[in-house]
Amino acid sequence: MSCSWAQFYITDNPKIRTELIGCDKNIPKIITLLPNETNTIILSLRSKNIVDQEFKIGFKLLKVKESYNLWTFRLPEELKNAEIIWTDTID
Repeated sequence: MSCSWAQFYITDNPKIRTELIGCDKNIPKIITLLPNETNTIILSLRSKNIVDQEFKIGFKLLKVKESYNLWTFRLPEELKNAEIIWTDTID
């Protein structure tokens, strides 16, 4: 999604969360990564008292199916069943 893409990221520490940034037009955006390709995303994280907190960031991988209608599918329901890819521990 062009605006709500931060919903695809989570942390394993409830004191740290991704910050959603408002915008005026939220449309589906498909990013295709081939083997050995990368895509860099800069996340804003929000926390209270992050001193000495370890955490991991998870990415909810949503594999687009040919049957999807990107204009009508329900993102929150789809993300509930998405595979999560975790980073190593960040400290």
